[in-house]
Amino acid sequence: MFKGPIICLLCLTAAAAAGPQSILVDYPKDGTVFPPDFAPPTFLWRDPNPAATHWAISVEFRAGGARLRMQSAGERMQPGEIDPRCVGAVPPKLTPEEAVAHTWNPDARTWATIKTRPANGSATITITGLTDRGQTVSRGSVSIETSKDPVGAPIFYRDVPLIPSPTVKGVIKPLPSFAIGLIAWRLRNVSETSSRKLMDGLPTCVNCHSFALDGKTLGLDVDGPQND
Repeated sequence: MFKGPIICLLCLTAAAAAGPQSILVDYPKDGTVFPPDFAPPTFLWRDPNPAATHWAISVEFRAGGARLRMQSAGERMQPGEIDPRCVGAVPPKLTPEEAVAHTWNPDARTWATIKTRPANGSATITITGLTDRGQTVSRGSVSIETSKDPVGAPIFYRDVPLIPSPTVKGVIKPLPSFAIGLIAWRLRNVSETSSRKLMDGLPTCVNCHSFALDGKTLGLDVDGPQND
């Protein structure tokens, strides 16, 4: 008696005739417009076909020219780092969609080509799922564009740890008292892959702030959550 796995050839034939399953590209969304000074983004997609073990990435330009072709192992998303000083902080957690997503980061040279080539139109990125034997089992695509207008300025923001804190009505208390000093003020250029910390260790949340028109002077309201 045959005891090995039974494969339904009729089912395989029917599946092949149905064509590749549809890959859902979660990021970027179709029609996304990127500024020309934007750092390489992380492409995210979900592949419904478990037989896909690696992916072919192709980029086709509406304005014409040679198509770009790459391969991706489709690494899973990973939660980011957490500051070890943030005792009691809520740890990063992936959503159910992110937990099953695959990722691809174009290198700087590829991303520069993707941004500069579609000057007269869009670029279509096609992701094709392949089996170990190179058979196509899934496919999805997304079209993106590049704006002529750069961001042209860094982004100034507060980095606040997510630490639950009991609150009292009428009292502004975004964090436990011991964690107020962990709030960091950062500057980020969208063309770079990381931010720069400008200051931390302040004794109060100093939420209200504004810049001079020339961007050279920053004013902070340091009167405390209870105007003290």
